[in-house]
Amino acid sequence: MPEKDLILKINKPDCSELDMVSYMDVKLLTERDYYKFQAIVSIDMKTSSWLFTPENIRKKHETLFGNSIMVGFRLSLWR
Repeated sequence: MPEKDLILKINKPDCSELDMVSYMDVKLLTERDYYKFQAIVSIDMKTSSWLFTPENIRKKHETLFGNSIMVGFRLSLWR
């Protein structure tokens, strides 16, 4: 396992991204909304954003993310 992934696995967050956005009273962007937003303004040029992930994907312990190049899947390290 790469060192950065090991660090993330050791330092698990206190709650899920869904819990956090609920607490902040905001919503995660859907893949469709993310593409629309990217068409208006360049975001995530050096980072990536978590996107709303449908339940069928979450059941596989994967999450959606977006960056300036693509929207993709990422295996969740916090299983």
